[in-house]
Amino acid sequence: MLLNPALDAILPSFAPYYYRDGKEIKFADLAKEEYGYQLWDWYQIPYTLKTPIWSEPYYDKGGGENLMITYGVPIFDPASGKVKGIVTADIDLTELKRVISEIKIFNDGYAFAISRFGTYISHKHAPFILDETIFSLAEEKDDKQLTLLGKKMIEGETGFQEIQDVVSEKQFRVYYMPLKSAGWSVGIMIPEDELFSGLYFLNNMILLVGFTGSVILAIFIFIVIGKTTKPVSKISEVLELVAAGNLGAAVTKLQDLQKEFKGIDLANKSSKDEIIKLWNFLRKMTFDIRGLSIRIKSAGNYLNTSAETLKNAVGFLNNTFSQQDTANKNMRHYGEEIDRVTSSLAEDTEKLTHTVEDTAGLLVKGQENIGNIGQSITEISQSTGSLVQKLHTINKRTANISRVITTISNIADRTNLISLNAAIEAEKAGDAGVGFKVIADEIKRLSENTFNSLSEIGEIIEDVQSSVSDGVDTVQIYHTKSLNGLKEIMIMIEDLNIILEKNKELIPQFVLFKDAMNVTQESVLSITGNLATMEKLGNDTKDALNNMLQVAVKVNEAIEMLDNEVNKIITD
Repeated sequence: MLLNPALDAILPSFAPYYYRDGKEIKFADLAKEEYGYQLWDWYQIPYTLKTPIWSEPYYDKGGGENLMITYGVPIFDPASGKVKGIVTADIDLTELKRVISEIKIFNDGYAFAISRFGTYISHKHAPFILDETIFSLAEEKDDKQLTLLGKKMIEGETGFQEIQDVVSEKQFRVYYMPLKSAGWSVGIMIPEDELFSGLYFLNNMILLVGFTGSVILAIFIFIVIGKTTKPVSKISEVLELVAAGNLGAAVTKLQDLQKEFKGIDLANKSSKDEIIKLWNFLRKMTFDIRGLSIRIKSAGNYLNTSAETLKNAVGFLNNTFSQQDTANKNMRHYGEEIDRVTSSLAEDTEKLTHTVEDTAGLLVKGQENIGNIGQSITEISQSTGSLVQKLHTINKRTANISRVITTISNIADRTNLISLNAAIEAEKAGDAGVGFKVIADEIKRLSENTFNSLSEIGEIIEDVQSSVSDGVDTVQIYHTKSLNGLKEIMIMIEDLNIILEKNKELIPQFVLFKDAMNVTQESVLSITGNLATMEKLGNDTKDALNNMLQVAVKVNEAIEMLDNEVNKIITD
């Protein structure tokens, strides 16, 4: 227990210290000036924070003479509530260092421990202990992974992380976990090369077995392919003869191969052997091509006859379309004349229709303008009526103001009388009533000012009532004239309505006539367009017939060439 010298004048420094030395409990007095217990962190931190707390590891020189940590609990003065002293308990870290340093993983693995602030408590590299933190080493080595590991460890997390050892610079896998009672964290460093050595050996064995198996499989496949491809190479010779068109030699080759492959049941069509299937397909294809050649020869003779017939039909159709083309040109000329006449008539009708529509629009616009004028006059008439009512209201309000002024005037008379009585009483009081007399004079002056203001307000109200009466008469006259003007405008609107209705009866007639002209013009244009289309179709048909004639000649030539080639295939 260590007392606060500032709160105890009798015992300015008091620090009894009991500790274990082997099996004995010994006593030491730490209240020595050269020790200065008030300056140690294990005293200052709980004293300042006023809460129990574990200290950082330290070497207690002059006290326990050992590496230790201290748990300090403040005690408070009941009267003042201030910290009166600190009660401490120490834990020797020598045994903890020994336990952690004896943790061995493989050959080069080791364990380390850090405090809640990252200070090394135990480490394989002794100079780090108490002199370095995990963050100072990370900053020195510019190692972001080491910084991340330090943050996770002081935050009390548990897990694995890949990291480079700051001493040997080898790759390690570190497992870290917290010691929650003291707020520390322990890390176990495992070398990657030793951790995965067995896995590397297993991987190499798998690669060796895979390579050996691949070589054996390749040899087996080579032997099987050699036996399989021999019949295929013979079949390819037959295919070359078929491709060259020498079907006779291909049939002979097939017969020779059937004798050569006596050990193979080539006639078994249900066999699953791909070679036998290929043989049957080739044999069937060869004979089918030979039969097809004969049918092609017969079809060629038929096509030759059809080509001659087509040539004669094309000549007849060519003459027919020439005559039709002449008739189409004459009809298109007449259609163009009709189109010009109808176009001119439609344009004149369009202009006349627009003129009538413009006139109707002007009438409608004039009607709308006159209607707007009438509406404006109506609104003015309503406004003047409202204005007369408001002027009457103002007249009533001014009369009320006059009554209020009369009331205020009576109050001022009474106030003046009160001030006069007050002045008389002040005179009677002598010197004691001087202050009261001043107040009476001020009240009298206020009363006189009120009389003057009321007189001016009365004159203003009389002028307002006179002006309002004149305004009411003037607005009433204007209102009457507005109503008379509105009646005349309504008569004018009725006349315009009659004219507009007559004009509207003409517009549909012109529109019907214009539509009829448009329909006629569209019909003429349609006829002209159809004639032009027919003429184009006739020309296209003539071109198609000429092309067909040329195709027929080429088909005839191709049939002769095909007949020669088929004769070669059949005879060979």
